[in-house]
Amino acid sequence: MAQHRALNLLGFGFPIGVLKGYTFFSRACSKNLIRIALLTNPKLWQCYRPHFLLFLTLMITLGATLSHISQNNYWLLCVVAALDISISSALLTGGRMFWKRKIANQEPSPSTNSVTHQ
Repeated sequence: MAQHRALNLLGFGFPIGVLKGYTFFSRACSKNLIRIALLTNPKLWQCYRPHFLLFLTLMITLGATLSHISQNNYWLLCVVAALDISISSALLTGGRMFWKRKIANQEPSPSTNSVTHQ
C-alpha cells in the first residue's frame, strides 16, 4: 500500500513538469532565443543573464541540500524524487523550443531534395 502511494507521488511529478514546461519554460525559451538572435556576434557569456546564473547556483544548492536532508527518510526522498522528475520533464518540454528553432533553421540536405540529378 505504501509503495503504491510512493509510485503515485512519483507519477504526479511528470504531468506537473510537462504543464510547467508548456506554460512557463516554453515562453522563457522563446524570449531567450529572440534575445540571443538579436545579439551581434554573440559570446557565450552573453547568452546567460547574471540573475540566471544566480538562480542556477541557488537551485543546485537547494537540490544538494534536499538530497542530503532526505537521506534515511523514505517519504521525503519520494517528494524530492517527484520534484526532480517535475523539473526534468519541465526542462525537456521547454527545450522543444530550441529543437523547433534548430529544425526550422536547417537547410535541406541534397539527399532530401525532391529533384534528382542524373
